[in-house]
Amino acid sequence: MQVLIPYAGKTAHQELDGLNFMEDTTVALTNLLASAPAEIKCVDSIVFSSFNPPPSYRRLHGDLIYIDVVTLEGSKHCITGSSKSFYVNASNGSILDSRPLKQSHEASTLVGLLQKISAKFKKGFREILDRKASAHPFENVQALLPVTSWLGAHPVPEHRRDAARAEDSVVLSYGTELIGMQRDWNEELQSCREFPHANPQERILRGRALYKVTCDFVDAAVKGAVGVINRCIPPINPTDPECFHMYVHNNIFFSFAVDSDYEQISKDQKPDCQNGSGRSTPVPSPALGAKADSGVAPDSKTEESNSVLEGPTEAQIADSEQATYASANNDLKGTKSYQEADISGLYNLAMAIIDYRGHRVVAQSIIPGILQGDKSDSLLYGSVDNGKKISWNESFHAKVVEAAKRLHVKEHVVLDGSGNPVKLAATVECKGIVGSDDRHYILDLMRVTPRDSNYIGLQHRFCVLRPELVASFVEAESIKKSPTEKVPDAPTESNGSIAVA
Repeated sequence: MQVLIPYAGKTAHQELDGLNFMEDTTVALTNLLASAPAEIKCVDSIVFSSFNPPPSYRRLHGDLIYIDVVTLEGSKHCITGSSKSFYVNASNGSILDSRPLKQSHEASTLVGLLQKISAKFKKGFREILDRKASAHPFENVQALLPVTSWLGAHPVPEHRRDAARAEDSVVLSYGTELIGMQRDWNEELQSCREFPHANPQERILRGRALYKVTCDFVDAAVKGAVGVINRCIPPINPTDPECFHMYVHNNIFFSFAVDSDYEQISKDQKPDCQNGSGRSTPVPSPALGAKADSGVAPDSKTEESNSVLEGPTEAQIADSEQATYASANNDLKGTKSYQEADISGLYNLAMAIIDYRGHRVVAQSIIPGILQGDKSDSLLYGSVDNGKKISWNESFHAKVVEAAKRLHVKEHVVLDGSGNPVKLAATVECKGIVGSDDRHYILDLMRVTPRDSNYIGLQHRFCVLRPELVASFVEAESIKKSPTEKVPDAPTESNGSIAVA
């Protein structure tokens, strides 16, 4: 039966005819991808010359760099980049001859010089500019987020020689700044957050600065995580099991996402974080926050006892691996929620999660002073031993309470290991730390929202409600209580707040 559209006078089938929804029933994946434009080649090869670096007597004349170029015509040139201009020198073979080959082969820019010595470069460069000018304006605008393509080319393209690519792989710095000092990601992020944002113009400038620092941090974290997975960056604790290895590179702290609740698994087995699977290896079971210096051999009296324990251990390890990924995701969402709350005086670390080759790496900026000196008094809020000892600070608590109001979280009382009641406005496993810069940082925000009551049991301990659901619930409850009043942005405790234990 066809459904008629009165105002159009056409059937639903006819309405879809021009959109290629009906006639092309076997849609190929290639039809969903934009065809790549034909490659325009300007030079055959352009690399740093082996004459680099310039000798001292040539640096006195202003020489900065030497470049070897092979044009599409097949001619080879050695170009000198000096403080005055670019020119083709008279070098031939393995001896540097810094004299200009021809006076006409000189220009103030490298592109201008290549246009003089190669007609094919001039033509190809003009075609690239014309294609760029004729493209849609959206194609020339920088993307807000880095685009990662998960679809490879088919058939697989031929692997050709590329001296520049080979040189980049050798001098790969994994995100480290090669020139100048390393960037202090934490100071950059917190300084941008402290920008004034009283009016729209100030908020725009602040948002731009935060976006720039965040994008640079994510890019450096991805490159550093690749170096960690490829084992090109040494760990700071090489004697510990591999899944507990920690790395510091480019002022970024890297660690593998592992489940903190290892007491529920076998005490003699741990999931091997380096193989990316749920398999276990017989390594010692360190306590939370402590190092494992000695191994404990598993008790293997009989083969029968081992076979009985094998099933539950594998299942528990699989649950631990699932909890590992869930806790990292929840921590990232919790950090984002506190950043969006934007409480003055309460800070979060820059954080990124990188999945690469079956591994999950957590990258974080470093709290000033946390890796040096005695930090026994740096914990002001929360617990590091699952609630056995809970720290509390009035100034820190006031800031967390303000953030809890915006996150619809109610203050609640928690009993420590001695039975003493402590009033918190966040989860007990969160940690409030003061850095050497006197800023208050809150970490380990795996359960900013309440647990989902539909999933009970230890294996579902990281099943929490989405922040959007909590916000929708609070908004609906506020409308029921006062349908004529506007829903406030930060409801009080009596206005639909939810307690998080």
